[in-house]
Amino acid sequence: MEVLGAVVTADGAELYVLYQQAPDGTEELHYVHRDSSGILEYAHSENGTLTTPDEPARVIDLPFAEDKRWIYSIAEETYEVDCLFPETLWLGSGIHFDCWKIAVRDAATGESEYRWFKNGVGLLKIVRDSLSYELIDASTTEPSAVHCLGWEDRESTMAIKVGDRVVVQLPAERDSGYEWTLSAYSPDNVSLLDDGLFLADLGQSNDGTSAATGTFVTQFKADSPTSTGEPIELELAYAPAWDKTESVYTFTLWLVISH
Repeated sequence: MEVLGAVVTADGAELYVLYQQAPDGTEELHYVHRDSSGILEYAHSENGTLTTPDEPARVIDLPFAEDKRWIYSIAEETYEVDCLFPETLWLGSGIHFDCWKIAVRDAATGESEYRWFKNGVGLLKIVRDSLSYELIDASTTEPSAVHCLGWEDRESTMAIKVGDRVVVQLPAERDSGYEWTLSAYSPDNVSLLDDGLFLADLGQSNDGTSAATGTFVTQFKADSPTSTGEPIELELAYAPAWDKTESVYTFTLWLVISH
């Protein structure tokens, strides 16, 4: 499971976007928010089909205790979660954690999967039927560089590494009715990612425009380093979706890209 970045919703909640691919090719996205009481899942996408519960589902309910149970629902599916016991988990990467083993049961089918969770780190391992997922690297919880852009911003500076994703989030202009598109960007040290793995807003794929009630999200990948200590100018130009020739909003992000 890879942390792609973060999206800030209209109510100000920061959602981490998690990407997971199974050996059979199934791709899943999880849009989750962490707070002091655990993890809330705002939406879930499987092979492009998005499911959004009426209320965020409390998939992790802290603090853990033996025999603790909670129930959550996403769409028409209900899940029962049981805290089993704490244990020390050794992963194939050689790292180990003192964590909790929990069981998640589908109330309709009776099928269960087992998860190992460490507060402050997250999911360490998932076992579902013959599939097993393990955490590979716990050196950072945010491998993506995330920059949330506001209308009042015109210029910012950030340091990233080669391979990092730069996520620029442009909130829709309030009450304008505008739908935005990215009309131009530079330079060559970054490349535009349009793989659809982000949502412009919950329930809406980022296909180049976004409704005025949501946000416009653009992802870039850092491809090559800049000269040591010398920032490059990532200039973004946005235009209304119906007229891509005239830029009406520009933003400059100064990037220092290292190995």
